[in-house]
Amino acid sequence: MCHRLPLVLAVLLLRLVLAAAAPMAVGVAVAAVAAMLLVRLVLAEAVVLVQWQRPALLLLLPLLLATLLLWHHRPTTVSIDLLSGNTMMKLKV
Repeated sequence: MCHRLPLVLAVLLLRLVLAAAAPMAVGVAVAAVAAMLLVRLVLAEAVVLVQWQRPALLLLLPLLLATLLLWHHRPTTVSIDLLSGNTMMKLKV
């Protein structure tokens, strides 16, 4: 259980950031970093599970699917114009 603590914390961080701070550009950047961290931890966990318990790998698939769905249904999109530095926020339809 102790080796799964970083994975649980990364999921909680990603959900918190996407729920609370997604409308802000900084929140989106933090969410992207949290998502990359989550993917790294999921892949590392998958390697351990494949080496030790193949059926337990199926437990990671719903977590990955839920993360992808959560990312796909984020409330806003942020676009940054690199030439002028303007940040535009649009509601995702």
